[in-house]
Amino acid sequence: MDGPVLLEFGASRCGHCPALASNLARLLEGNREIRQIKVEDGPGQPLGRSFQVKPWPILVFMRDVEVAKQVARPEIDEVREGLAMIAGE
Repeated sequence: MDGPVLLEFGASRCGHCPALASNLARLLEGNREIRQIKVEDGPGQPLGRSFQVKPWPILVFMRDVEVAKQVARPEIDEVREGLAMIAGE
């Protein structure tokens, strides 16, 4: 995909995922050009394995099909930094 894309890997049984989701939604409100794709991950899922997903949540910040940054269980500042990288700010 061209442009800024955020892959969000998580699982319904993940205790860390809901906390990130609320903060992430708030940050994405000001970045509507970023396409967010939520991926329900689990053992043996090929897409998650291709990004070496281990703990959830994992955010993969991409721009024009290139990975700019990937973080596991990110702090809010890491999320802001990743969004700024792919938004071209």
